[in-house]
Amino acid sequence: MIANYVQRLRQLDRDVWLYLFVWATIGFAYSGVYLVLFNLYLVRLGYGHEFVGVVNGVGLVAMALFSVPAGTLGRRWGTRRMMIAGMALMTIGFVAVPLAELVPLSLRSAWFVMMWCLVSFSAPLFTVNSAPFLMAVTGPEERDYAFSLQGAVFAFAGFGGGLVAGLLPGFIARALTLSLDKPAPFRYGLFLAGAAYIVGFLVLLATRKGDGVQERVKGVASGADRTIPLALISIMAIVMVLRATGEWAPNVYFNVYMDIGLDASTVLIGSFVAVARLGSGVAALVMPVLVGLWGKERVIGWGTIGGAVCLLPMVFVPQWGAAGIGFVGAIALSALVVTAYYVYGQELVTPNWQAVMSGAIWMGGGVGGALILIAGGRIITAYGFSSLFLTAAVLTTLGGVLFLSYFRMPRREIAQLPSH
Repeated sequence: MIANYVQRLRQLDRDVWLYLFVWATIGFAYSGVYLVLFNLYLVRLGYGHEFVGVVNGVGLVAMALFSVPAGTLGRRWGTRRMMIAGMALMTIGFVAVPLAELVPLSLRSAWFVMMWCLVSFSAPLFTVNSAPFLMAVTGPEERDYAFSLQGAVFAFAGFGGGLVAGLLPGFIARALTLSLDKPAPFRYGLFLAGAAYIVGFLVLLATRKGDGVQERVKGVASGADRTIPLALISIMAIVMVLRATGEWAPNVYFNVYMDIGLDASTVLIGSFVAVARLGSGVAALVMPVLVGLWGKERVIGWGTIGGAVCLLPMVFVPQWGAAGIGFVGAIALSALVVTAYYVYGQELVTPNWQAVMSGAIWMGGGVGGALILIAGGRIITAYGFSSLFLTAAVLTTLGGVLFLSYFRMPRREIAQLPSH
């Protein structure tokens, strides 16, 4: 089994390895540093739960709105070109976010919203087109392993970023003789994330393939393939709306819950985030093995329901150890499911509709995340953190049940798809 795994990895193209390095920089900067420090930075600037939810939620709305158009642009102009454009704009946004303290106080809130929207509008250009790009530069034998490795490097880099983010504010505070109640230690950590994005952008420029994908798409777009598989794309997007609530609620509010609700230290928060990323990496790596044993449908459906169950300690046990364990489990299972989900979605449709399917899935994730985050601040204020995590657990469970119900047997629209 291990020998086969290694053999598949050796088949990967040079551009795949460069692409994976770019995902590693994103994992370090966003999944590691930003998800630990950004909300804490906002809190140190005096913002409350509702503003935290609004900023993150509006960003996800922006991502959702542009996801399908990003796929269309990739079909028209090439996936690599759109990925480069998206990475360039994201880099500008991530560098600009911690510059908010240079903006007049009356405009600071608007600055956060605008810069986060810039990041979020730009992200689909990269993320939506990344799945069709990876489909184009890999063969059927190594494809599951390439997607698995993408999830793993993203998670392992996030593990490193989470550790750094947990330790860095204290180190900076001591160096500058500041209290951790001040925003400066968190601001400088966010600049580190911006620097990582710059590196990722430069590496992406070194790739060579991908811009010819739209020519391959045009070549197969004939006959029945011109008809969009609307039912498949719609159900995949709807399931993503529901399951995304169980990913974004802990991703965004776990650190605030630990900081304000449980009075945990930044080091402890960063450690749990780092362990969660480590668990995500392991989960992504074992995805091809589990898929081989149980099939993608069972891995996705039951993995989604399992992630919802992991949220329950944050609902019923107000203690940092229970919350941390639940968070780690929810994030690890999310990585397993998402890795399989994107491959599954790409395999459901022909190359002509892969970018659209990718865009619809990302849109679903953005809509689900936006709903739970924008509502989350109000839910926390009115009913507490436990109600937020319970809401996310219920919606995520519904997503898993819907997926298992729909894909429990071959569907007519799946059976009629041409092989590719």
